[in-house]
Amino acid sequence: MLNNALYFSPYLDGHRASYCQYFLKILIKYFKTIFVVTNNTELSPVHQAMLQPFIDTGQVKLIRIKDEFNISTEEFIALQDKLKVDLTIIQEADNYLSLFNQQIKKDGRRLRGKNIGIFLRSYNYIYRRQIYSSPWSYWKDGVHRWKHIDKRWDADSIFFHEFLLPKFHLLDRAICLDEYFVNQHRLPHVWMPDIYFSLEEENSTNPTAELARYQEPFERFIVENREREKILYFGAANSRRGFDTLLKLAIDENGCFIHCGLATLSMKYQYNVEDMKALLNKEGRFFEIDAFLLSRLAVKMFFQNVNYVVMPYHRHLGSSGVMLLALNYGKPVLVPDIGLMAKRVKDNSLGMVYRHESYEDLRNKFIELKNQPIDQYRPTIQKFMTRFTNEQILGVIEQLILDINNKTELN
Repeated sequence: MLNNALYFSPYLDGHRASYCQYFLKILIKYFKTIFVVTNNTELSPVHQAMLQPFIDTGQVKLIRIKDEFNISTEEFIALQDKLKVDLTIIQEADNYLSLFNQQIKKDGRRLRGKNIGIFLRSYNYIYRRQIYSSPWSYWKDGVHRWKHIDKRWDADSIFFHEFLLPKFHLLDRAICLDEYFVNQHRLPHVWMPDIYFSLEEENSTNPTAELARYQEPFERFIVENREREKILYFGAANSRRGFDTLLKLAIDENGCFIHCGLATLSMKYQYNVEDMKALLNKEGRFFEIDAFLLSRLAVKMFFQNVNYVVMPYHRHLGSSGVMLLALNYGKPVLVPDIGLMAKRVKDNSLGMVYRHESYEDLRNKFIELKNQPIDQYRPTIQKFMTRFTNEQILGVIEQLILDINNKTELN
């Protein structure tokens, strides 16, 4: 058994806590002590429940530091030295390109031990062309980027992934969630299936109690709206994920709206959210839990009562945990025709795509999708999701840790 590992995640909320869970599940098998470093002064009860069973083993220790994604390479190395770590895992490594790149400066120092970065989005540039209005605007932006690369080289994602990372071995492994990107790149880039669910067996909560809290009122809501289309939004309300667009779709299609997530504070929306919620509520067509769910039983209850999941995301080029959650329950999805989500849907027949930022096309494709046979996509969805099971994810993490600890240098 190795001595110490460091899991560096300045924020431990939402999906970050889930990623931490999966890695801790494997790390406690191979390391005597795992330090989880975060700047959360206090975890929410939900996220504390997700990590508490690991802390109770005595192997996992929570350390709080002050960091707003601007920790220097010197400070980071000092932290590694202080904790005497053999392995470091950096969550959302996209925010730390400068930290990694400073290693190659003339007076730069190398990170200690083995180092793994978990990258969630910085490689999405392979789809960037798709969000430009014309080839000219894409070309012009590219020229501007490279013209000023000398001023921002240490934070440029393209320069990092395409040249600096593989050339200078800045990390032992760079985990990416995009299988297409990894297929086009060599080590240290490796693919890992997205983590879209917490490890329920590791949560110190009662899943049946969470289900019971919502089951009766939700079932009553479903009965009262049994003749309507059910439109589900999963996760915290967010303009970037089209919360307001789905409310509008529910109104226009005389459907009902189900919000399984937090009702977040006000933000700038394209459509008037408060007015639409009030209208739907008045007509008994709005259901909202205003909570973060951990129980798979509760989550399943919401998904099994819809036939498909519509995701009107804005300028989103990467993966989506909500999309995988929908597919996990056998529900086809309707997504914008850009980025990784669209490529997965089209290549694997997981649902339909609509023209990005076109509400008219979204609505037309929604009508087309709901008129298709309900089981049309089931075989292809089931085949695709065999790559995203808990066993697959944990297996990839374990093999990754074994690989880098059995090698003294990159292949």
